[in-house]
Amino acid sequence: MRSENRTAGQTADRTFIETARRAQIMAAAIDTIAELGYGKASLARIAETAGISKGVISYHFDGKDDLVRELIAELITRAAAYMRPRIEAEPTGAGMLRAYVESNVALVHEYRNHVLATVEVALNARAADGSR
Repeated sequence: MRSENRTAGQTADRTFIETARRAQIMAAAIDTIAELGYGKASLARIAETAGISKGVISYHFDGKDDLVRELIAELITRAAAYMRPRIEAEPTGAGMLRAYVESNVALVHEYRNHVLATVEVALNARAADGSR
């Protein structure tokens, strides 16, 4: 029986094992997309990177688009949690700007593959009709 897929914010009903497996799949997707590019990062390649079968990915995600949406949502959440406290701790506009730039650079350094994967997705994103 397939578990019900949920968006990034709906994790309360997931078991520890489901949460860990989804995190493993997302980490493999990040590394695969960062290394091979979005177009070559098939679910089969992501599964190979994770050391699991493609069916395990399909159990947890509704496909590559669903997985990618979760990756982007995770980066946005991480970026906000990482950068916001540093920016808000500054009392001046100039300090806030400096904290924004410095924390953004630090985020890119610390989460390099995640940022690379996100940029790769953004550069290759297409609507159903093929338009960007």
